[in-house]
Amino acid sequence: MADIDRYDKNVLVIFDCDGVLVDSEVISSRVELEALHQAGCLISMDEYLERALGRTDEDFIWGSIADEWGVELAPGFGDLVRSQVSRALEDELQPIEGAGEVLASLPCQSCVASAATSTRLEHTLEISGLAGLLEGRCFSGSMVRQSKPAPDLFLMAAGEMGYEPSSCLVVEDSVNGVKAAVRAGMKVLGFTGATHCGPGLGDVLTDLGCREIFSDLRNLPFLIDLHMGESRKV
Repeated sequence: MADIDRYDKNVLVIFDCDGVLVDSEVISSRVELEALHQAGCLISMDEYLERALGRTDEDFIWGSIADEWGVELAPGFGDLVRSQVSRALEDELQPIEGAGEVLASLPCQSCVASAATSTRLEHTLEISGLAGLLEGRCFSGSMVRQSKPAPDLFLMAAGEMGYEPSSCLVVEDSVNGVKAAVRAGMKVLGFTGATHCGPGLGDVLTDLGCREIFSDLRNLPFLIDLHMGESRKV
């Protein structure tokens, strides 16, 4: 674990993982949508991203989409798709530009709170080479009863790290993630630097309560000063 004595202990930055630290959403969503299309669910990518990003309950989401299209998914559909996604990530996944640099040099403490399962989160961080920068500070949707858009995951992460919600700054890329952060009473920044982010995403996230939209992780230290300055003076 990183030496926390070098950090400003008045601020905690909570990162989402997929689409914020790693450019994974474009890969996983492509594989998942291809599987749904093959099953007869001809949902568009835009609609799928809106419904699925930042959610833990993927089997429920896939089942509800199948019901709407009048399709019965084959037994083992979920496990097969997760296996296909895992292989695609191993072949294609890259960290977001600047992610390692920012994690290693932040002036305050940080952690990850991802809607992914613990297994998926661990695998993703290992593939991307970021795992060592977040050891012991990873929280997944499988750790709480209700994940995003409920606030439970962010509140648990803050509590485990020893911070009040008002001292937390969340970095999110999804509608469900921003909703969860706002409901948790935390400040939230919208990140739009991943490949899957469309031109209108920033406006959507702003309307949901993001304090600012940015697309370069290397700007984060400046944004921490800008939006958490009072917390850092406590």
